[in-house]
Amino acid sequence: MLEKVRKPGRAKSFFAYILFGAIVLVFVFMGVTPDQGPFTTGGSAAVVNGQIISLAQYQRRLMAVEDQQQRQLQGLPEEQRQMRLQQMRSDVLEQMIVHELSGSIAERDRLKIADAEVRKQIVENEVFQDEDGRFRREYYQQILRANGWTSAEYESLLRRDILLSRLQELFSYALLPIPGQLEKDEVLRGSSVNLAFVSFDRESLRAALPITSAQVQGFLSQEGSEAVLQSEYEARRSEFRTPAQVRARHILISAEGPEEGAPALERILALREELSVDNFADLAQEHSQDPGSASRGGDLGFFRRGQMQPPFEQAAFELPVGEISAPVRTEFGYHLILVEDKRAESVQGFEEVKEELARGLLQRERVDEELAGIEALAQSSNKPELDTRLEQMGFSWTETGPFDLTRREIPRLGESDSLWSAVLEKAEVGVVPQLVVSRGRYHLLNIKEIDISGSGLTPLDIPGAAQFFAMFRTGQIFESWLDQEKAQARIQRNAQLLMTR
Repeated sequence: MLEKVRKPGRAKSFFAYILFGAIVLVFVFMGVTPDQGPFTTGGSAAVVNGQIISLAQYQRRLMAVEDQQQRQLQGLPEEQRQMRLQQMRSDVLEQMIVHELSGSIAERDRLKIADAEVRKQIVENEVFQDEDGRFRREYYQQILRANGWTSAEYESLLRRDILLSRLQELFSYALLPIPGQLEKDEVLRGSSVNLAFVSFDRESLRAALPITSAQVQGFLSQEGSEAVLQSEYEARRSEFRTPAQVRARHILISAEGPEEGAPALERILALREELSVDNFADLAQEHSQDPGSASRGGDLGFFRRGQMQPPFEQAAFELPVGEISAPVRTEFGYHLILVEDKRAESVQGFEEVKEELARGLLQRERVDEELAGIEALAQSSNKPELDTRLEQMGFSWTETGPFDLTRREIPRLGESDSLWSAVLEKAEVGVVPQLVVSRGRYHLLNIKEIDISGSGLTPLDIPGAAQFFAMFRTGQIFESWLDQEKAQARIQRNAQLLMTR
């Protein structure tokens, strides 16, 4: 019987089913930036609305994905292989975050997946069937145990995977073409547009429009500037606050199940008898079962409140510098903690940051003035002066090349309703008379060529076409909705997990 559980590919297939079920949905997790701040690998992989995604869960998932992708990675050059592994780590963490978030969404919106549907998915999964295609409960339990899962963990994951599929289906209905759309698309294939564009963000403008020390001092010498800056300081006081922090080392003896608690406690107590401040790092490197910190002698660096498990955090902040704690129990097991340093909360005073505030205020005003000036030149159709202004800031025009009006994405600019509407409203050669904002960037557009003669559109049709395309370029609706849900959620990511290894 056990030999059947250990069949080549069976465990891997199991993970393929549960790990990639949600990944194949139309989620795009590109350019993910981990939240900043020290977030030890001795704690959680992520926290979503107060719910912890444990490091152990993340590592199991990542190992399975790496195993699944091992053959594809083997032939790659080392640099490219490391890039793929880095993206894989990010994708796995984001998938787990979305799974956890789906639970919050379901609870909030009272969405439920019936137990019968979960059972059906399990029973029909060929991984848990014998050679005759019949579900075998003993296979199910044994395969889960062999891969470090409980049935409750797997069924919770599967339930959320089904939920994500249901949510996606709701949005997919909005992407179906309405009657007449396909016919109109076919007509529009006879159109042709070629754009030149300049794209930039506020950061690019700030770099192109530096504020000098003389300008800062000139502002500070003006009557009333002190009051303006004091008001700015009060509004942003939290930005200049550094919370209390602790630097600590720890030794972890894992005890993830109740049955493992007694042996782990016995072992940690024995280690406690051997420990001193002088040998803590050596014993942590030898005995600690935290893969993220053991090689560094248990060093966790500095951390602030809210970044560790509550029992661990409470012990670390209460412990005097230079002392070793009694055993501390968390969901990962038992810890011994050595506090090496503490930093009290501090706030930079107004006088310390006054010049920084003045520079920031002047720069915001300068950027706003420049944006208004660029848009005024676009509206005046004064292309030579506009070109000169852009050149002074180091910006230049880029061409998309010809494309037709049926495309969802504008070449080199991507999919954007606001950009498409601006082009279609102009619908003739020349600079589009507005500065178009899309995804936090500013865009100047210059229609170099446009041919709608073969499309069946007349000038009177252009506003209707703009509205038509704005309604149906909805390929990002689901992703945007998901991004909004993530933005509103309280999500902390363990940044160390995503660092290059």
